[in-house]
Amino acid sequence: MKSQNNTPKDSIYENVTKNNLEKDTSIFQRIIRGIMAEHAISAAKRTSMINNFVKRKS
Repeated sequence: MKSQNNTPKDSIYENVTKNNLEKDTSIFQRIIRGIMAEHAISAAKRTSMINNFVKRKS
């Protein structure tokens, strides 16, 4: 009887931890994507500034 009472609790606990881990990773991925997007935007600005500068020089 004890094992029958313990198994659902264990499975519930596993499901909860799994869900929390998935949420954490998705938040982490969002943060990484945001950082990557910022880097891409700043790089694009930098290249356009350089191109404009080169165009002015020549």
